[in-house]
Amino acid sequence: MTNDDVVFEIGYPTAGTSTALYDELDYQRAVQAYVWATSLVNFVAWTHAVERAGVSLSEPSLLVFDQPVSAKQALLTANAEVVYGLTMVDLAQTGPLVIDAPAGLLGAVVDAWQRAIGDIGMEGGAKYLLLGPSHADDAPEGFTVIRSRTDWVHFGVRGILTPGAGTEPFVDLVSSLAIYPLARAADPSPTRIVRNGDRPFDCDWPRDFGYFELLAEGLAHVAVDAEDKLMYAMLEPLGIASRQPFAPDDRTRAILTRAAATGSAMVTNMAYANRFANRRMWPDREWEHITFATSPTFVTDRKVEVDERAQAWYQVIGNQQYLYFAKPRPGAGTWYVSTFRDGDGEFLDGTNHYTLHLDADPPARQFWSITVYDNRTRAMVDNERQRPSISSYQDLHANDDGSVVLHFGPTPPPLGERNWVQTLHGQGFFLMFRLYGPLEPALDGTWKLDDLTRS
Repeated sequence: MTNDDVVFEIGYPTAGTSTALYDELDYQRAVQAYVWATSLVNFVAWTHAVERAGVSLSEPSLLVFDQPVSAKQALLTANAEVVYGLTMVDLAQTGPLVIDAPAGLLGAVVDAWQRAIGDIGMEGGAKYLLLGPSHADDAPEGFTVIRSRTDWVHFGVRGILTPGAGTEPFVDLVSSLAIYPLARAADPSPTRIVRNGDRPFDCDWPRDFGYFELLAEGLAHVAVDAEDKLMYAMLEPLGIASRQPFAPDDRTRAILTRAAATGSAMVTNMAYANRFANRRMWPDREWEHITFATSPTFVTDRKVEVDERAQAWYQVIGNQQYLYFAKPRPGAGTWYVSTFRDGDGEFLDGTNHYTLHLDADPPARQFWSITVYDNRTRAMVDNERQRPSISSYQDLHANDDGSVVLHFGPTPPPLGERNWVQTLHGQGFFLMFRLYGPLEPALDGTWKLDDLTRS
């Protein structure tokens, strides 16, 4: 609306002005609610996907990707070099939950806002007790207690594939992970394992009115946190309230539909063209941090990290506490960095050809990988070769000094396909580079990645 649409007569708004102002007010609030709720709606969509695959929120079970995630499966920024075990639980139904994790698994527990509440496997195998907001604090000895502020909780683990070993060693390992209610500790049932195989999997969320349906569903499973009361006040006139039915009228539905389109565009812009001052991992390179949040709960002594949360959880799922350690332990966890641009600062276009020079021996205790993602789906690029990534596990063509030149483009380079990932003509993409078991030069910033060069 414009100032010409706003008419006051003897100091009072006309009927048309009053209607227009409320429409604009509700629209603006709904757009901001879209940005605010990205991580929660991400979680709800993820929960639906895991349930469709066969996991129950009331009876602990584990969805195992017993084949590497493929480009046909929309698991946001997944990696083809690892395999995953995922579950969702409703602690209001299960009661306090035991997670008995063997050594060799690495994972995390997050609540419905994707706040990191516990890491799994950073110190080897351990027994964890997962408590919900209404559960008493008294826990038996021998447990590491993880407290969630929401009843809906996600727990995920990953295992690293080794060349020639296949996925069965990981499936065997993850099958030994025990998840059961504390009430059944004397005689726990085996954890039900659901193998996903090559079945479709899609954890993305709607860009239309359906976004707000998922938001209302998510708010039904979380408490009203003090830091969010202002947003709840803005949502209430839209018919969206904690633990209340959502039944918008035609007017509200139209406003929310329009706001979803704008909110989606805004969050996409935040993800790919973010304006954070410390956008770059290194000041002279175009590689970026994957998240700009500074707290695993997204709350600091100054603010709620709304934009930081939206920027990252538009394209990633899950969260881990170790990412926020002041001094990460060399050789543990994973180190991530992304780029959406070439060395000239131009967005990556699948029509073009790019090269990346990678020095010999990147600082990783285990291995490195680089994955190409479609910027529409944030899933691995669905190319003709069904090969969306390159890693040090592969037989790559190396230079005499041990360095490698990686190629990204719609057609293979003259040297052949070994060091090449096919991109999609006329479609944007982005890259994520990972070091598994990052070593000190990566953690202290003395080791750098080169930028992509358009060839």
